[in-house]
Amino acid sequence: MYTKLTIFFLLMFLIASNSFLLSPLLPVLQIEFQIITVQAGWMISSYALTYAVFSLLFGPISDKWNRKKVMIYGLVGYAMAIFLCGFSSGWLEMILYQAIAGLFAALITPQVWASITILIPPDRLVMGMGVVIGGVSAAQVLGLPLGSFLASISWSIPYFVLSLEAIVIIILLIWLIPSLPPPAGEKKPTPFVEPYRQLLKSSKARFGFLAYLVFAIGYYATFTFFGKWLADRFQLDVTTAGMVFLFFGLGSLIGSLFGSPLVIKLTRFHTLNIGAVMMSILYIILPMSKTVLYVEVLLFTIAAIGGVLISVILSSLQTLSSTQRGTVAALSNSCQYFGSMIGTGMAGVLYSTLNGFFSVSLFASLMFLLSIFLFIKSKITDDKTFEQKGINEAAGITGLIK
Repeated sequence: MYTKLTIFFLLMFLIASNSFLLSPLLPVLQIEFQIITVQAGWMISSYALTYAVFSLLFGPISDKWNRKKVMIYGLVGYAMAIFLCGFSSGWLEMILYQAIAGLFAALITPQVWASITILIPPDRLVMGMGVVIGGVSAAQVLGLPLGSFLASISWSIPYFVLSLEAIVIIILLIWLIPSLPPPAGEKKPTPFVEPYRQLLKSSKARFGFLAYLVFAIGYYATFTFFGKWLADRFQLDVTTAGMVFLFFGLGSLIGSLFGSPLVIKLTRFHTLNIGAVMMSILYIILPMSKTVLYVEVLLFTIAAIGGVLISVILSSLQTLSSTQRGTVAALSNSCQYFGSMIGTGMAGVLYSTLNGFFSVSLFASLMFLLSIFLFIKSKITDDKTFEQKGINEAAGITGLIK
């Protein structure tokens, strides 16, 4: 069991590392490709766009495929796309290869979470989910500074290392993971739009997913341009900026793992509202930081609060349906990455034209406040029976799309 969990941990670390890697690399790539800030942001948006779109497609229909084969084929394509990123000679090439990588990532991740439910005993399922979710947090804690260190040698090196990791995971999957065919005799799948149509009939679901989309827009708008701002404001090189990002990763990891008692005490409703207001205020303060130490403290605090809030949001969305968890997961995933794409695009325009990073932070702050209004209107955090079941169990099941 632990061998399988380790493989899935490494797989999620791989997928998440590419998402976090580009932020500290943006200043380097901007110089390398001689592009403006708006163009640099699209290198991240292209990955997010294809991930978001194809998550919607692959989520409902991948239940009919052999999950082991899908993971292997997906990893082969992902490894090739990431490897080609390292040879990009211009930003259009990078956008293309990142888009292809996003497509294959959307193919891989649903299989990971479905495979855990098959391979891990039911009484250890929550623990297993927690271990694999740790791969995402580990990418924030270790992937950012490690990627920054490798990029100090050459910006291409991190992509070559990630592609090598993908090859190692392919070998481990072939060797150690059993075949995972679909259940025999299942009916043909319904059109993939039908599960979403059924789910979104509810105004509770519509406002809930819209609120998460708005929250994600604010969250990723600022994250994308942290590295650019650190280089402009404090003249930090890519290695030093990576160490600053370490505080963000640590905060996110601590918030995700240890925020549950706070949520139980305050309830989801109050945790979400108070936390979003705090993040809104902290993002206004962040651009005013006069030293890197202040930045590190603020990033740690923001990420810790964000780690708690994302767990609350995802667990709340999962209460929308007890029979369409895969559909909810796919739609949540798409909201996250559509939010990343929109937030990155908006941040690039704002950073270039309106007072740099302060305008980006102000935009994020407004998005958090708007998300509070939408979450309250959705009423997805009003279910008191959820707290009685325990936030830890819910987070273990629903944090999979974080």
